[in-house]
Amino acid sequence: MLATLTALAAALVLAAPTPRGCPQEGIAVQILGSGGPTGDDGRASSGYLVWIDGRARVLVDAGGGTFQRFAASGARIEDLEAIALTHLHVDHTSDLPALLKAAWFGDRERPLAIFGPAGGPDFPATSAFVHALFDPDEGAWRYLGGYLDDEDHAHPFAVSVADIPVSRGEAMTAYDDGKVRLETVAVPHGDVPALAWRVEIGERSIVFMGDQRADQQRFFDLTRGADLLIAHAAIPSEASKSARALHATPTALSKLVRATKPGKVALSHWMGRSLHQQKPIRAIVAKGYAGEVLLAEDGMCVGL
Repeated sequence: MLATLTALAAALVLAAPTPRGCPQEGIAVQILGSGGPTGDDGRASSGYLVWIDGRARVLVDAGGGTFQRFAASGARIEDLEAIALTHLHVDHTSDLPALLKAAWFGDRERPLAIFGPAGGPDFPATSAFVHALFDPDEGAWRYLGGYLDDEDHAHPFAVSVADIPVSRGEAMTAYDDGKVRLETVAVPHGDVPALAWRVEIGERSIVFMGDQRADQQRFFDLTRGADLLIAHAAIPSEASKSARALHATPTALSKLVRATKPGKVALSHWMGRSLHQQKPIRAIVAKGYAGEVLLAEDGMCVGL
């Protein structure tokens, strides 16, 4: 039995994808996690890094497994300008505590901004979510509470959290330091408060659609003309009505890319129900679209 377990562990290590290096110059997106909420696909859950001239500047989502992928990529939390969360499902947020704990061993001193959706009937606001994790008196990981309230200056840096309203009908700017600009808009993901994000660096732009139906004009407006669209292909064409209330069908993704004409598309957030249909889904999305359609894998780096 011990030999069998040892062999299995070795096989899993060998099966782990090797992250591909992003260029030291220019802008690129690295796929930290291209999977969903199940653990049987060999992929980490949702997470993406925006690299600028060899440094990881923006993290979008931090699902299970992205903590290890983040470290393996060579990214440093000291370089991040912001963390942008699309929504608070487990497969988009569960590695956030691990990332912040790891930061304790670094040398970052400046504050780190976290952005995410305001709350709804069944979900807390992002600020309440972060406080539930790290509140120094009542948080689940209260020993890390100094990130929110460090009276003794024992923690290396502070975390600030901003809640993005999901009742707005148009995009808003969440962050702009003159070099990196984050725009966001509320998107439909069932009854889950959810956001899509557009990251702009100079004249270049990347859109992260997150989990949504991709059927609203405000999201089309956010996406139009982007250099790269990270699109979630979580369901196949024959998905159930309940699944289609949460996620975009391949046909909906096809309409999106034909209308908004991004420079290229990376299909990600694969789940068991869509993973075995990657090629047919890509064919549907690519029909009538002139750009490149990539199948995202963990560690993949997509340059602009």
